[in-house]
Amino acid sequence: MSVNNTINWDTVLNILLSPAEAALLAVIWERYVQNHNKPVQLTNKTIEVLTNVPASSVYKTIGKLERLNLIGVIEERSNNNSWLYMVEYNEVNKVIKSIKSFNPNNEPITYSKDNTITNDMVEYCESYRKSCKVECLRETRKNKGKRKNK
Repeated sequence: MSVNNTINWDTVLNILLSPAEAALLAVIWERYVQNHNKPVQLTNKTIEVLTNVPASSVYKTIGKLERLNLIGVIEERSNNNSWLYMVEYNEVNKVIKSIKSFNPNNEPITYSKDNTITNDMVEYCESYRKSCKVECLRETRKNKGKRKNK
């Protein structure tokens, strides 16, 4: 069974980001836009409720998004352990345009092992993550569930 899809914002998120990273970016993006493109203040607990990402993992996941230059973290508010977040529109748009450039006519593509367009997009996303010093999704998935030797 083949699945046809066009390259849009959601598709790019699925190729570039883990599900937790995509959920956090979507929530911060939505709140940032609602706040008239001004930094939005959120606690880890609020983010957990909105994304189902455990509060204990929010800090690590936000760090990855920050290293990918997709969001900015401005400062910590010590009174309620919240942070000010902003979306780096220019960087997000640059990455999306780069990924979309592999399929400029935005034709339906089939996700299969022999699809060159899909493979090129995945390779670009992995190299982008490496260039930002963020673990590649392939490595994350390969190591999932394995114990680290100390």
